[in-house]
Amino acid sequence: MTARPFSILPSSNLTTFLLFFLWLAPMHLVAQGTADSERLGKLDYMVHADRINCDSMVGTNLESRVCLNLAFQKADSTMVELFDKFINGVEPKSAQEEFIVYQEHWLDHRRRQSTWVSEGYRGHMLGIVYLNQMLRITERRIEDLKDLTGGEK
Repeated sequence: MTARPFSILPSSNLTTFLLFFLWLAPMHLVAQGTADSERLGKLDYMVHADRINCDSMVGTNLESRVCLNLAFQKADSTMVELFDKFINGVEPKSAQEEFIVYQEHWLDHRRRQSTWVSEGYRGHMLGIVYLNQMLRITERRIEDLKDLTGGEK
C-alpha cells in the first residue's frame, strides 16, 4: 500500500466555502448567539416536547428537563434579539466589534459555568441543573441588555 500525497492547498470547494464564510462573517453573532438553543433543542428527549404541558406538569424529571429546555430557548431568543437591537445602535464600528467579542466570551462563560455547576450530576438531573443554570445566567444577561437598550423589550 502506497501513501497518497497530501496537499495543504485548499480545494475549489474549500475555497468557495471559505469565501462564503468570510462574506457571512458580520452575521456570525446570530449564529453564535443561537448555537446553544439549537444544540439543546435537538437533544433526543425533546421529541417529547409536544406531549408535555409545561403549565400543568406532574413533576417528572423528563417534564422538568423539557420545560427548562423550552424556557431556555425562549430566553436565549430574547437575549439574541436584545443584543442585536443593542449592537445596531452602537457607534463607532470598533466599539461594535468589542461588544461582539465580549458577547462571544459571555456565551462561552455561560456554557462553562453551567457545566461547572452541573458537574457530578447524572442523567436527567445533570440536564436539569445545567439547563437551570443556563436559564438563570441568560435571564441576568437579558436584564443587562434591557439596561443597555434603555428599557423593556
